This record gives sequence, C-alpha cells and structure tokens, in this order.
Amino acid sequence: MEFIPLALSFAGTIGQVIGGIGQARQQERDTKAEAASIAAQTAIEQRQERDKTRRILGKQQAIAAASGLDPSSGTPLEIALDSAFQGEMNALNIGYSGALRRTSKLREAKYARQSIPGIIFGGLTGGGSILGDWWSKNRGGGSGGLGPTTGGSFGGPGWEY
Repeated sequence: MEFIPLALSFAGTIGQVIGGIGQARQQERDTKAEAASIAAQTAIEQRQERDKTRRILGKQQAIAAASGLDPSSGTPLEIALDSAFQGEMNALNIGYSGALRRTSKLREAKYARQSIPGIIFGGLTGGGSILGDWWSKNRGGGSGGLGPTTGGSFGGPGWEY
C-alpha cells in the first residue's frame, strides 16, 4: 500500500510530461501554419502592389497620349520609369517584410520543438525527486542518504578504516 502514493505521483509526472510534449508539438504545428499563411498573404499583397503599379502606368500613358505627348520619350517616360521603380520597390518591401515575419514564425516553431528535451528532463528530475522523497521517508531511515550510516565502515566485516 505504501507504493500507491509513489505510483500516483509518477503517473502525474508522466501525464505532465506527455501534456507538455503535446503542447510543444501543437505550438510547432500552429506556428508553421502561421508562417505558411504569412507567405501566402505576402505573395497576394505583392501581386496587388504590382497590379496597382500597372494601372498607374496605364493611366499615365493615357493622360500623356490625350495631351498629345509621346509617352515613350521625355518627361512622360521619366515619370513612367519613376512610377515603375517606386511600385517595384514597394512590392519588394512588402516581400521583405513578409519574409521577416515568416522567418520569425519558423524560428518560434523551432524553439517550441527544441523545448521538448527540456520538458522530458524536467519530468525525469521530477520523478527522481519523488523517488528520493519516498526513499528517505520509507526506506532510508530518514537520514537523507541511501540508508543509515555505518559509523565509518566501508564494505563488510573486517573492512573498518
């Protein structure tokens, strides 16, 4: 009957370890899914920015042509080149920002996965602590060690030092 509290303590520790591992794995899956979502959203935002730039360029060409200017030379061309450059820079900035956010999420997933050995080690040390407490209370005579002291003897009879 004295083993029942010990068994229950071990079962609780094992349950905590299993739950901690499951939570770490779920966090890893969730953050990887967030990273994939960020990558998809970034691609959409970049495509929208480039579409916006194409619409602006088309509008500028139409205005230049309606004004009787040649859109392929001079000031209209310079304005179009500048607009194209700015639009592509905006799209690249969106991509860079998305890549940073995605990398951050992937790193977070990696840290969640790397926490699993610590969770296991914590469970092992908790189990050792439970066993040590039980041993000192029930088997070790309360000395805090592996048993009662022998008064300086080591080994068996005749081995006194």
